[in-house]
This record gives sequence, structure tokens and C-alpha cells, in this order.
Amino acid sequence: MLRSLIIAVVLILVVSAEERAEIKRTGPAAHYVIRSSDLKTTLDFLELVLGLRVLRHEENPEACPISCNGDYAVPWSKTMVGTRPEDEAYALEVTYNYGVDGYERGTGLAGFDIFVDDVKEALDAASDLGYAATAADPSAPAVVGPDGYEYRLLARPSGRREPFRAVRFFSPDPAGTAKWYARTLGMSEQLGPGGFVSVAFSAMDEADGVVFRFDVGSNVITQFDGRNALSLPAAQVRSIYGALRESQPERILHDLQEINEETGLGVLLILIITDPNGLELCLVSSEAFEPAIRDATDYIGPDYMARKKLALEYAERISRAKKQKPNAFGWAAEL
Repeated sequence: MLRSLIIAVVLILVVSAEERAEIKRTGPAAHYVIRSSDLKTTLDFLELVLGLRVLRHEENPEACPISCNGDYAVPWSKTMVGTRPEDEAYALEVTYNYGVDGYERGTGLAGFDIFVDDVKEALDAASDLGYAATAADPSAPAVVGPDGYEYRLLARPSGRREPFRAVRFFSPDPAGTAKWYARTLGMSEQLGPGGFVSVAFSAMDEADGVVFRFDVGSNVITQFDGRNALSLPAAQVRSIYGALRESQPERILHDLQEINEETGLGVLLILIITDPNGLELCLVSSEAFEPAIRDATDYIGPDYMARKKLALEYAERISRAKKQKPNAFGWAAEL
């Protein structure tokens, strides 16, 4: 009997490992970068209202050389949040800049459509935190959360694994934007009612993954609008870089980066570009990126006491950054 029990346990472990290996995102859409002027407030909202959890957190004493934390030369942190490890579902990257306590709201990023287990409970949780529904449509009420980001709440269908349905943007020319995504990134276009256009990498993304929707509207891009990260094969990232460098060099925000951190995962390619609306895209090579984010998931959130000490330690660096760009939006009062 003991032998049978051992065999059963081994089989369960093997099946679980196989299932884990097969669970992947439906496509290259990896995460979206948003800003936070108060990290605890943001994370509380994302957890209590949207049902997201911290996947990993990191502190960075130096500004990101490829503007991951926006146009601020200050120490910063990033916190990945989602419902599953990053290689299994779309996530949010919450960036916090030390010394910045607000962001000018742009009009490029319209918001996120996200599934929740119970829409009413999510709305009640938002209300308890001081955030009210802003749309009358009972099938998709919207809540504007911390720092002005809008989330449309959708009832999660049975069996739906991916929490996000869409990231929505405003564009003066949705059709032209969609054609650029199709031509440049190989995405497919789908025209919707009312003139909006959505793009996705595959029919599977359109059905079960994340789509990117462009509605007609003027847009002003600010630090608020963040950045969309896509995980693509290295050969495709290099091809996109070569094509843009030849025909649309103005779309390249940062030249192709090749990072080999001797982790055994190979060279990580990172390319930062903008679409025709000025919205930022981060293209990373999937061969190195996917195993790296899988291994990095530890579900450990920020240490707020340690962060208070860091804020004091960083005061001089922040002061220097403010002197270099005194008119940048959102500087906090000096301690």
C-alpha cells in the first residue's frame, strides 16, 4: 500500500509539473507599465478591488538608462502585479519614483478592461477605499483608481485564466494605427462598432488573451501613459529594429540593447520604440525574458519601513535631479 501511495504522489507531481510547463500566456503581450505616486495606496487598490497580487518587487538606486521609470533621473522601484506568474498571464508593472508625488494625466492611455470574480464586490471594495463607479453601463462599470488610471470591471467567464481583456487607447487615427501595428509587429486588425479598432497577435489572443483597442480621440502623451511590453523572438526584435532604423528612425526611442548578465539564459534584447501616437513599446527577446521572469516570481512585496529609510538616503540625489529639471511635473516638496 505504501508503494502505491508513493507512486500516486510521484504521478501527481509529474502531472503538476507538466501542467505548469504548458501554462503560458496566449501571446507575446507581457505587461503594461503604470506610474504610482503612493505605492501602498496603489497596491491596496489593485489587490482589494481587482484581485491582483504582488508577483515580485525590486528597488533600483539609479534611474533606468532606457527610461523604464519615465523621464526622472531618480531612484525608483518596480512592482509586478497580476493573478499568475508573468509568463502565464498579462501583468502590470507599477513604477514608483522617489521624490515624485504626482503625474500629469495624459490622454493616450484610456484604461484597462479586466475580469473580476464578482463585479458588485469589486465595486463595493472600491467604494470602501473612496473610489466610485464612473460609468452607468451595468455590464462594464468603470472605476478610476490611484493616479487616475481607469479600470472597466467585467464578470469573469467560467474557465477564463487571463485576467485582462483589453488595454484601451485614444488615437486620432485608429485605423492607421492598427495598420502600423500589423505592418511593424505582425499583429492582426479587427474593426469594431463606432470606429474603434483592436489589434492582437492571434485569434487565440482575440478570444482568450489581451487585445489592444484604439478609439477615436485626441491624445497628449505624458509620463502617465506608461509603456506596453511585448515578448517576441530575438530574430523578430532584430528585424523590427532594422526595419525601423531604415524607414522610421524617429520611432526608435532607445537603440537596441543587448544584455548578457551571465545567467545562462543567453542575451536579452531590449528595444524601446513608439507607435504613431507616441505611445511607448518595449520589445524584449522571449528566449531570455520568459525564463527570467518565471524564475524571478517570488510573491514578495515591498518593505515599507525599508523604503522610508531609502527615501531619506536618496534625498540628495533627488534634489540634484530637481535642479536639473526644475519644471518637471510632480516633484514632491523636499524633506
